[in-house]
Amino acid sequence: MKTSVYTKHHQPAELGDAPQSTVSLATRTNQGPALAGSLLLLPLLFLVVSCSNPAPFEQDLDRYTLGLSRILDQRRAVEPTQTLRPPRTLGSSGVNTEASIDLLDFLRTSPCALHALISAHNASLGKLGDRITQLVYQVQFLQLAPACIARLEASYPELSSQLNAVMKRKQHALAADVRAAMLSGPEWQQFWQPRTTLHDYPSRQQSNLEATLLALINASSQLLDTSFEGGPGYLHETSQPLQSGEGGLLILAWSELAEQLSTANKIIDTFMATRPLCYRGQSNPRAEQLNGLVLNVFVQAVQPQVARLNQRTYALLPLILQLEQSLDADTDPAYRAFMTARQDRIDRAKDQLEQHVERLNHLLSSCGLAPSKPN
Repeated sequence: MKTSVYTKHHQPAELGDAPQSTVSLATRTNQGPALAGSLLLLPLLFLVVSCSNPAPFEQDLDRYTLGLSRILDQRRAVEPTQTLRPPRTLGSSGVNTEASIDLLDFLRTSPCALHALISAHNASLGKLGDRITQLVYQVQFLQLAPACIARLEASYPELSSQLNAVMKRKQHALAADVRAAMLSGPEWQQFWQPRTTLHDYPSRQQSNLEATLLALINASSQLLDTSFEGGPGYLHETSQPLQSGEGGLLILAWSELAEQLSTANKIIDTFMATRPLCYRGQSNPRAEQLNGLVLNVFVQAVQPQVARLNQRTYALLPLILQLEQSLDADTDPAYRAFMTARQDRIDRAKDQLEQHVERLNHLLSSCGLAPSKPN
């Protein structure tokens, strides 16, 4: 049996596009069409995912690099993955703008809708509310203040001026406060909670996160332009699916892939530095073992799960970036560092995957198994 490896590159898909393949393997055989036919479907791995239930991703990667180290008689040393998470707190305005209003005098004036809002906020529940509660109050204040300012202007010009100054300060602080509330909230933090194991990810994943992210993008836009009409409960309920923690799983899966394939590449490099796999293009038992490992584990077990991971990344990451960009998340240095490190993890894994296929091409070619590319 002759096995050949090829790579394919594609630009990142736009939101809504089908994810494209990045790396696949194909097998040529003269021993019958059945196996060859099934393997010729591998270029479509990133478009169509098998309905089979493969072994956990971590186990397949570990099995592959362990087999590679045994066949090539090289030491295997997989570096542990480093945890990555967004900052727990982001800077907000932190300004108690109402302190500049004479609240007692204000509440004695002719009532307007803002009176009830400020009274409720100054109750214990309002003062102890979380960032989302405080943010919704801030937006409601900006919605109600203009009418109250106009009403007070004739009879209470000083109070009207004070209230107008508070409104301007709240408007100026709004973008930072929306960003801090949305990206420091418990649901967003749980979404990126670092994981120590993938369990059955990416074979199984949550299916409704796209709708959640779209709803949060819409809510963030409404908060920023003060057209939001919901309450704190709506934002918490909408964010609840994020508690699945798939963001942390996504980062761990790409990190595991990068470290395991980096290890595999080092194993091959160390072996090739001392001897060729085959002499004069003739196969041998070691080459046949390697061929079987690549086909049975890398092609049939690892690649389908990389396909699932790639699909999930293309489904979620554009929406995540859209939300973060709408909030100007990169203006916070700590959060910008998280975004950069997150993308670096994904890019490194894809680079290691590409480099690994190139190395397999070289090894197989040295045994007379010439690489080929499908039409």
